[in-house]
Amino acid sequence: MHLWDRLIPQSVLTLNLLRPSRQNPSISAYTALRGEFNYDATPLAPPGCKIIAFESPQIRRTFAPHGVPAWYNGPALEHYRCYKVYVPKTRAERISDTVSFHPHLCETPVLQPIEQAVIAADKLSQIIQTFYNNNKVQHHETDNTAQALLQLSKIFQRRMKKFKDSAKSPRVMQQKPPPNANSHFQTNHNVSDSEM
Repeated sequence: MHLWDRLIPQSVLTLNLLRPSRQNPSISAYTALRGEFNYDATPLAPPGCKIIAFESPQIRRTFAPHGVPAWYNGPALEHYRCYKVYVPKTRAERISDTVSFHPHLCETPVLQPIEQAVIAADKLSQIIQTFYNNNKVQHHETDNTAQALLQLSKIFQRRMKKFKDSAKSPRVMQQKPPPNANSHFQTNHNVSDSEM
């Protein structure tokens, strides 16, 4: 909790990226002040996320682990694809170019099986429509197959329309934080080699 002030720069950056400019509402406030933000050169991650920061061979000992537990504080804007991280072992902030993220309060978003099925049905429907429109049917047997595929495509489209109309998922998943959520910056100094 004593490191909350290190998260302020990324919070200000994120707010300026999301807020429109007063002079030109079609661009963000950050773009109006500093120019276009390059997400490739300066990747962003969830603030306060637990990470493993890589230690180069010049710094670490011969058989030491290749990474140390740390916390993500924000992007290093003056460096290419680097992160500002807080390392509890040294009680200092450093800039690291290679990190492994281990989010502890949020899960990585994944597609649910029903969403995967809807996407597959949509692609299949498009392929069937393209096949039916592009091919000149010459044989009676092929014509029956093409008609059946077209009918299947229409069924998929009707089902997808019903699914999309009924699916009203919230933008943010409601998830209860774990019991130790009040301490974002707790660390476990006994990290095994398997976690690195």
